[in-house]
Amino acid sequence: MKLIETGSFPVDQIEVGDRLRAIDESWAQGLAATIEAVGLQHPVQLLKMGNQFRLVAGAHRVRAFQLLGRTEIPASIYEPETDQPELELRRSEIVENIGRRELSALDRAAHIAELVNIEKQLSGERRGGDRKTEKSKAQQLRFWSVSEDVAVKMGLSSRTIEADFELFRKLSSPTRKRVAGTWLADARNQLRDLAKLDAAQQAKALDLMLGEEPKARRVADAICIIEKRPKAKPGNEQLLAKLTKAWLSAPKKVQRDFLEFLRSQGAIGGAE
Repeated sequence: MKLIETGSFPVDQIEVGDRLRAIDESWAQGLAATIEAVGLQHPVQLLKMGNQFRLVAGAHRVRAFQLLGRTEIPASIYEPETDQPELELRRSEIVENIGRRELSALDRAAHIAELVNIEKQLSGERRGGDRKTEKSKAQQLRFWSVSEDVAVKMGLSSRTIEADFELFRKLSSPTRKRVAGTWLADARNQLRDLAKLDAAQQAKALDLMLGEEPKARRVADAICIIEKRPKAKPGNEQLLAKLTKAWLSAPKKVQRDFLEFLRSQGAIGGAE
């Protein structure tokens, strides 16, 4: 989007449209009180689309002005830079939402996944492709994650962007719907563990974690119940996995030396 003018704009001519985040009336009322006391600190952003002016950023500010009975609001007016203004509008709203850092882990992953798809469309990349033309995930993301007008504003690294994109992709649609609005939506570690499971396992784990009488608070515990194994103490599974990996990758001499150390500590019995 390209800035074309700034100034005051009639509130009743702003088309708010469907937003990714609903208006929080209590927040708008509080914002109205602040604006009444100290004025509006940041103009809203509008996109000029023909004779229409669509809201890009500032839905709560617009609502606050309505509550105050004010007819005009300071605004920055932009115009589209592509022939897909709806995608530009959506992209700007997503970037602003992510930049506020108020999203749950699940919502942020969803926003980033949608943003990646929007950038692909705006860049002219076609979806899918055969094996010869298919790019790696890092290549697919690089074209937009290094873009200053996106990455810098969001303050996210390309590694974080890729991780969130993969998290959203690997969580099944039914899983995302069940998790939304629950404590799990902001439990990033648990979401990552869920994403390692297939769709059927995700559903079974959520039955145990989000039922009327939850039987598990961690994905690891839910899997233990499903597989009828004893629950591991927090951290034990991860530590055991690291020790096992170290043992299997160690040379035979190092393994023998380690066994001798364990015997010297009385951890295991000596050779018969």
